[in-house]
Amino acid sequence: MIFISLILSLRYANVLPILGAKLKIIPDLISSIYKNPRFFKFGICFCILLWIVNQLIIYLLLTSVNAGVSATQIISFWPSSMLTGMVPITISGFGTRDAAFAYSVGQSFENSNLFAGTFLYTLFVYWYLSLISFVILSLMAVLKLRFFA
Repeated sequence: MIFISLILSLRYANVLPILGAKLKIIPDLISSIYKNPRFFKFGICFCILLWIVNQLIIYLLLTSVNAGVSATQIISFWPSSMLTGMVPITISGFGTRDAAFAYSVGQSFENSNLFAGTFLYTLFVYWYLSLISFVILSLMAVLKLRFFA
């Protein structure tokens, strides 16, 4: 019932102060999903694949630092910790995500192995990939300038 009432209330979404303009596109989005269900299913499968890769990365990192966290705990608590890390408290969720995961797992905040693994996650997924993309974009800009010179 909540989902149906939400769909029906989208007609009046434009009266909401902040989210109104953003919620206004949802009916168009739903109609485009019905027009192209294959692309929607492909997108859902791709998102699931990304979450599986994310879980695998954090599992391997926490195993490599011997954090003492089981795979079932990672599967259970890492997604909610990632969502908690999206709250705009710190830059790229650093510290917020780590503390939420340590709290969820029930580990002490003094477990340096756990925080080392989550720090490595931040280093690898955010900083390292950002650095690689910056280098690639810089090289592309330099090569583009050379071709037009």
